[in-house]
Amino acid sequence: MDAAENAETLTSSRAQLEVLRAANPGIDRMLTATLVEQVRRLSANVREALSLPVEARVVRRLANLARIYGGPAPIAEIRLTQDDLASMAGTARVTANRVLRDLAQRGIVALRRGRIIVTDRAGLLVAANPQY
Repeated sequence: MDAAENAETLTSSRAQLEVLRAANPGIDRMLTATLVEQVRRLSANVREALSLPVEARVVRRLANLARIYGGPAPIAEIRLTQDDLASMAGTARVTANRVLRDLAQRGIVALRRGRIIVTDRAGLLVAANPQY
């Protein structure tokens, strides 16, 4: 997943990585597992983009963010803009705004400047997975 908040990263040269790999054989397994998970996630995103309406993608991205940001708490405050959410769902801000306004009217979210507050996580899960 892309960084949703400010993050600090470190870089290593190829030579530094080779030294690290030689000293820690488990790193190759970790790198392989990470790459496999990334390919699976990207493949799922492509399948979803081809099979789901854009509104469903927005709601599913929001539900996933609520899980990440809120943990087990009943309310999740997501510090992202509507542009950020739209980008994650592969759509335009106007579409994300329409979906969020609908969710707000249903009492599932509250919209604030630069934040989306999920107030009804169970309702959001139902909206994200209508078969439940």
